[in-house]
Order: sequence, then structure tokens, then C-alpha cells
Amino acid sequence: MTPEKGHMKKLLLVLTLAISVSISFSQSFIDFGPKLFYGPNVLMNSEIMNSGGKYSMNPASFGFGAGFKLAFDINESIAIVGEINYFSHNQKYDMEVAGLDSINVKYGKEISYTAIEIPLMFRFNTKTMSYFEAGYVISMNSKATETLEGPYAANGSEAISNQLAPKMGGLVFGFGSYVWGKNNFGISAGLRVRYDLDDAFANDITKYANSPNYGTDVAVTGPTNPFSVMLNIEFNYDLGFYMAKSPCTGRRSLIIGNGGGR
Repeated sequence: MTPEKGHMKKLLLVLTLAISVSISFSQSFIDFGPKLFYGPNVLMNSEIMNSGGKYSMNPASFGFGAGFKLAFDINESIAIVGEINYFSHNQKYDMEVAGLDSINVKYGKEISYTAIEIPLMFRFNTKTMSYFEAGYVISMNSKATETLEGPYAANGSEAISNQLAPKMGGLVFGFGSYVWGKNNFGISAGLRVRYDLDDAFANDITKYANSPNYGTDVAVTGPTNPFSVMLNIEFNYDLGFYMAKSPCTGRRSLIIGNGGGR
């Protein structure tokens, strides 16, 4: 079985389970809306991180994304969430290699790639309007570039899409809380952690010494797994219920409605 078919089989299995669970409940509703993401991302490679070699990760490596969420709320506590998101990942390195006359050469490297990601998650909503979610995500990678900058570097960007794995799968976990809302509209904010189980540079490409590119450099050994921690902002419209605030407790609760603004 190819990796692509394996990813799709996992996603379809989770989707089938989600539908089977949902049809056993009679009281349900949906919510949907756009999303924004921003936060640090890392191309995790244990060999590079522990070796102290020429690849020194720059902490100023941030990614961002935007997308759309559709959630099928089985009841007030449990929901099945599907999303389609666009992401831009950016990993920076501070490089140092031996140059002429034993003078070390310093330069910067940045690996950037974009991806369409489709996570499918189970979400648990608490009575205090916070949430926890976990699931599986498939990522379809596209445009990828690698940039070198420095006084002795061959400055410029080079396309490396052929070095990057076209599809990857991973785990996703998130948590957050309701921030503000009125009638059927609400805003939530939280954090989402994502870890890819697949090697981002798993393509069978010849490696050689002193390669200017990460994917073909013999200094890079072992798998490279993307990891990110993103601020996650959701703009939700609830079709079938709305948020209400109890005058006695001050807590917000879910009230079954008609799906229209109030």
C-alpha cells in the first residue's frame, strides 16, 4: 500500500466511525466559520538537534495559516470537526561551515513550503465554554523553496518541491475557550499542536557532501518531522443553537434555537 492510500484509508476510517456515532444521536446541530493560525514551527530532526553540526535552528521560525471549519455537534459536549486549511511553513537556520584559511563562513538558510491540510477531529466542549480536540491530519504539500543569505553564500532561492514528500499524515491536539459572542455568532481562541508522523524529506534523492540544500545534504540523517504550536482563532456561526448567558450564574450555556440571528 502506498503512503497516499494509507493516509486516505486512515481518514476514511475515522470519518466512518464519526458518522456511525453521530447517527445514534437525535439532538444535533452544526457550526462553521473561518479560522486563523499563527505560531512557531520546527522541522524536527533528532540527529541535527543533538549533533551540534552546521545546522543551528533559529527560534524565529514562524508559520501561519487560514482555513474553514465545519463541525457536527452530536450534543452540547461532543462534536466531530472537519477542516480544510492553507498553511505556510517557514524554518530558519543559522549556518556555519569551514571556509578558506580556516575562517568559518556564516550564513542563513530558510526552508519554506505551503500545504493544504485536512484535519478530522473529535472535540469535547465543557460546561465552562472551553474545549479539547484531537485527531488525525493529512497534509498535501506544494510549493517549496530554500533560500541562502550571507556574505559567502550563493544568495538566492531555489525550488525544492521535488525533495519534499508530496503527502504526509500526523497527529493534532488542541485546546481553547470561548472568548466572545452574540446570538449565533461566537469567537474562540486556543492553541493547536501538530506533529507529523512521516518524514518530510522521504523522497528517494541522491545525497552528497556540502550540498547547499537540506534534502540532498549527507549531513542530514534520520527522519525530519514537522512540528508546530499555533495560536488558533475561530469565528463560528452556530446553526441550530446560540450562546446565552444565565443572569443567575453568569455562565454561558447552549440554547437550542432556529439557526437565525437574534
